[in-house]
Amino acid sequence: MVGSLGRFPRLLLVVAGLLLLLSASVVVARGPACRSAVSGDVLPSWARAGFSDPRPRVAHVLGEQGRIAAILFGGELHSPPSPDVNNKILWVSRTGAEGPLEIRATSARTGERADRVVADGPGPSSVDLPAAGCWQVELQWGPAPDQRDSMALVYARP
Repeated sequence: MVGSLGRFPRLLLVVAGLLLLLSASVVVARGPACRSAVSGDVLPSWARAGFSDPRPRVAHVLGEQGRIAAILFGGELHSPPSPDVNNKILWVSRTGAEGPLEIRATSARTGERADRVVADGPGPSSVDLPAAGCWQVELQWGPAPDQRDSMALVYARP
């Protein structure tokens, strides 16, 4: 009996240590580093329709799966919106669209969520989000698996 009582404090320490590790991993997972990759390189060939330059260079972010591009006409996005430049994004999908573009944005800093819809599907839009910082954006523009993608977008303070 005395031997089993001696193990109780050690067991309590192990359980407390595990709880501490689990809570630390939740905090780390809440605020991942922003992986936004704004590029000024030539747009992919499938995203060039409507541009007069055959090899247009414009600020854009490609979806992580390469299924959609967000072309940033103002060069960068702002929250709150800038009085000089709006948050115009031209969404170009590599595959066809079968309905609205649904945008589910989650702040990497706070976990706050903001949902937006572009009613006519990928195309021109103005997407304002509630705070500056990195937003992980989940996109869907139809029911097929190739009509979904995600990306990180950074909104700066004006």
